[in-house]
Order: sequence, then C-alpha cells, then structure tokens
Amino acid sequence: MTYSQAVSLALQGKEEGYRYLYESTYQSKFYLAVKYMNRQEAAEDVLQEAYAKAFSKLDTLKEPEAFPGWLGMIVANEAKNALQKNNPLLFSEVQTQEDEDFIPEVEDTREEAQPELSYSRKETQELVREMINALSEEQRVCILMFEIEGIPIKDIAACLGCSENTVKSRLNYGRKNLKKKAEELQKKGYKLYSVAPLALFAWLLAQEQGFTAPGVAVPAWETASRQLGTAAGKAAAAGKAAAFIHTLGGKITLTLVGTAMALGVAAGGAALIQNSQPQTTTPETTVTQPVDTKPVDTQPETTQTTETEPVEKEMEDGDFASLLAGGFTRQELEQLLAYGPETLDEQGIEGMDLLLTVNAMCQSCEDLPPETQYIGYLGYDAQYVSRYVLADVNRALYLFTDFQLSPENTGANGGDYFATYRIDGEALCFSPATINYDGDVKITAARYTPEEMILEYAWHRTYYDMGKKELTLQKRAVLTPDAEGKFRIRTIENLGEQKGPEALYADFLEELKTGDWRSLFQGEDYTGELSYFIKDLDGDGVPELVLGARCKVSQMFYGMDCIIYRCAQMDGGYALSQMVGKTVVSTSIRIPGDGQGLLTADFSRMSGMYSVSRITLNGAANTLESQWLSEYDFIMGSSEEQAFLEANPEAEWISLI
Repeated sequence: MTYSQAVSLALQGKEEGYRYLYESTYQSKFYLAVKYMNRQEAAEDVLQEAYAKAFSKLDTLKEPEAFPGWLGMIVANEAKNALQKNNPLLFSEVQTQEDEDFIPEVEDTREEAQPELSYSRKETQELVREMINALSEEQRVCILMFEIEGIPIKDIAACLGCSENTVKSRLNYGRKNLKKKAEELQKKGYKLYSVAPLALFAWLLAQEQGFTAPGVAVPAWETASRQLGTAAGKAAAAGKAAAFIHTLGGKITLTLVGTAMALGVAAGGAALIQNSQPQTTTPETTVTQPVDTKPVDTQPETTQTTETEPVEKEMEDGDFASLLAGGFTRQELEQLLAYGPETLDEQGIEGMDLLLTVNAMCQSCEDLPPETQYIGYLGYDAQYVSRYVLADVNRALYLFTDFQLSPENTGANGGDYFATYRIDGEALCFSPATINYDGDVKITAARYTPEEMILEYAWHRTYYDMGKKELTLQKRAVLTPDAEGKFRIRTIENLGEQKGPEALYADFLEELKTGDWRSLFQGEDYTGELSYFIKDLDGDGVPELVLGARCKVSQMFYGMDCIIYRCAQMDGGYALSQMVGKTVVSTSIRIPGDGQGLLTADFSRMSGMYSVSRITLNGAANTLESQWLSEYDFIMGSSEEQAFLEANPEAEWISLI
C-alpha cells in the first residue's frame, strides 16, 4: 500500500488506512520523539498527540506521499510545545548569542567523503548520548529537524515560531558544541575518524536508529486507536478522521493474546498478557444497542432450511441496563452480586437464604450515596426501624427469584422468616441484622446471545468476625430471558479461589520447563540457560518475576536478556502480565539499594568505564521506563565502583533450565 492509497482510505473512514499510516511510521517517529524529549515517557505522550493531530487534519495534506515528513513536522511542533511548558522562554526570539549565517556541511555529509566508520551498538549509544547532551534543548530540536528529518530552515523557523536567523544561530552554536564535545571524547580515547562533528553526529543517529527500530515494538493498533481516539476528540478541527478514531476507540476491545495461550498456562482464571510485540489481530467489536431477542432468519429462502448457531456478543457498559430485568446498570449489578446470593442453582432461593439475602442487600445500600443505591434507603421511622423503597427491593429480587415482598407474606402473614418485616405504603420496614463483612465484585467478562447471557466475575469479601479474613473467588452467573426478553439470573457457581502472585509465578515457571521459552525472547545468541528471581522492584508489596536468558552480549562478555512479569491486582484478584518498553540486556543486573527498579551495569572496553542505567517500573501503564542518561559512570577498579557494588547487590539468579 502507498501513502496516497492509505490517506485516501483514511479520509473515507476506513480503518486499514489509519492502521497503515500508523504502523509504517511509528518506529522512526518514536526514535525522533525520544531524541527531542530525551525521556521515553515524554516522547510517548508527544507521539500520541502528534498522531491525533495528524489524523484530525489529514484532509489538509496536499501531497499524501509526503505524509512521513508532514508527520515529522507535527512531531517536532508537539515536542516544542511540551518542552515549552517547562520553560516558556524556549524557542523564543530572545537570544543570548549573536546570530550568524549557517553554512550546511555539504562536503562532510556526503557518504563517499566519509571514511569507513565502525562502532559497536554500545559504543554508538554512548557517543550519541554524550553528543546529544552537549546541546541545549533549542539546539537539539533544530539540529534533529535539519539533519534527521531534512526540514528546510525556513520550515523549521515556521514550526518553532522564530526567525530563520534564529534557527541558523542555533544550528551554528549546536555545531560548535558538538565540535567541543568531540574533542573531549577524543581525549578520552574515542576514535572519531576525523569526521566533521555534525556529520559524525548525523551518521551516529542514523546508526542508532537502525539499532533501535527493530527493538521498538509498535504498540498494537487496537490499543493505539483507543488512545488516539481520546486525544483526537480534543482536536479543534475534528473532521472525518477524528470522528472515525473516536468511534473506533470507543468500540474496539483489545484481544490479549500471550504466552499463556501458547504454553497452555491456566492459572486460576488469571490470564497471562504479553504485549511486547505487535499483534496483527482483527479487533473485536462490541455492540452498543440492545439486540432483538427474537431470532432473525438471515438466510435466503431455499427448499432446505438449516439452523445456525446464535452469534455471541460482548457487552459494553451501556448494554447492561437495556438487557437486564429491572434495568440494572453494570455498577448496580456488581453491588447486588457482592451482597446477593453467593450461589444459586436451578431450584432457586428460599427460606433463610432468601431472608439473609434481603437483609444484606438492604443494609449494604445504606452507606452508599443516594444516586448509587439500587435499593433506596428512607431512614428510620418513629420506632427507629429502617425503611427501604419496597419497589427497589422487589426489583432486585426479581433479578434472581420470582418471590416478591407484599402484605400477604410479611408481618402477621410472614411465617417463619418475614414475620418481623412489614409494609408501610411504599416502604419495606424492618431492623436489619448487622452483616460482618464488606463485599466487592468486578465483572471480568460479559457476553450473550438471544438465548443466554454469561457473566464471569471476581467475588471478594473481607470478613471481620474474630479477626480479619480475606476471600476471593472466581464466579460465573448464567442468565436467561423472561417473557419480555429481559435477562434474569438462573444459576451462580463458584469456579475456585483465585491464586496469589507466588502461585501464578510458580505455575508459569513450571510450564516454561516444557514449553518453547525461547520464543519469548527476541535475540538469537543464547546458551540455553534460563534463570529467574522474584523480588518486589517497585515497593508496592507485590513481587515481580524477572526471567533471564543467558546470552552473548559482545565478543568477550556474556550477560542476561531479561523479561519482567508482574502480578497486578485487578478484578478482585491478580493477573499475570509481561511488562513492555525498555529492553533489559546487560552483563550485570543489580538490585538498587533504594528498592526501585533494576540497575544495569555495562562495561566499555574502549573507555574502561562502567555505565549504569536504572530501569523503573510503571505499574499503571505496565511499562518499563528509563532515562536516556546513565545514572552512574565510574572507572573499573575505582573507589566509586567499590561503593556502588556494596550499595547495590547483584541479583541472585535461580537456575530453571
């Protein structure tokens, strides 16, 4: 597909057009954004805003084949805006140095004029880091736009909102700073081949981008469309593109396909989610309108009729009220399931179980804000008896039983169970017994056909009788439609107790012993040794699993290629997921003394320097993050090295294979 074809499809509202524009440019623009911002997480924000703005203004692009360059201008502008938030004087006409003409180094940047350059990946990254940090933010942005994106000076000036002379000045002073840094690096022992500093810097950036791009996983379009939909909705000129993304972002649900499926891991209902590589999956769409519960014959008339399986559909939040008896919202249903019947079979509920259920449902609503009470609480009467809205109680009961409270089955007519309950007009009056627990339910899956609805949920209770006790179970409710086509609960069953992090990790590691563990890693030069350690790396009280495959990291050194897994508390239990983002490959993995993240210590033979970087965990985003600057640098054998080793112990690996 060409960019012209992709732009044409996108302007028609076709998803494949947006997908191509996104996936074909993400890696190069992500690299550029990282260099602009010098921080990965800030670069991700810039890139999201840039795509949202580009897609919302796609109809203004006059030359569709120029989409990558046009997008690059938008990325640069968003980076400028982000940097300016922290320092409003950046990119202004205020100059502290005299402007002068800038003459591009045409001769130096010609490929045939350069000697044969050869650096390892580590050396290239070291040189780029040293040189880019020699530039001010204004110089860095101008040089990257000019050298990497090839943007003319007049267009850079228009993008940054300054004069062409100001851009030339920043390019000139940036060149001088690069030259000064190159001289310092040569004194440290780096061989720079006598190439002009600006030309060398441009060549190193191109080399590093070639190293980086294959390791930068393009986030799945299904995930990106959600994020872009939110950002595009904020765009001032929201046309067809923004409208399409906004709609798509609201309807697509990400299909989480990971190692658990490949290895056959079944961990007590918790799914293993692997997001590190882009998935080319077809998005799952969800319906936003209630479905007619009457079967519809979609087959043309023939002499022979065939039965087809009803199509199962995923439920969105807005579907609950339209499909459930009583019009229960998702939030109301979760509250009812937390305090309603613990289990339910085909025989239904009666007697003491029914009495306790009514008691728990009513009392649990008392402390809720009035707007969230599915059973309205009316306070006390003159005798300090609690009063509840009778219609709300019967609405809740109808969801799982035919029994309805009335004057005929309460008070004097209430028999053994509801003799103390009475009806006073539109109120149900009784003094509830105090329940000794707090309940919570999170629906984890909801799907339906015209004939049946399946709800799976995490059911959690904290009991306070004779000490505090926690219990989390996975449950499944089956609902069927009534005469009016509204779904009611027929059965509730326990699926078992959810496992904690240690049990989930143990199950996963056991599966790895017989599974294809190499497919989890991206490199090739592995020794066949697999190790792990489990430790809390972010101080949240829940340990992470670090899986390491021993590999060759240079001609002389071996190290570990690491994948980090975490157990996030969600839906009342834990879900095991692989963290994405920064690749962790190092000769030495160490545990920081402050307990935050990991430290990777790598040695450069060329300079004799140790360079130590920190990898931090962002649990909310399920990502690994790192600053592009090293946190520690010291000479091998120095006192600084000894102090570092004592304060930050090496990881204690446990051999698995």
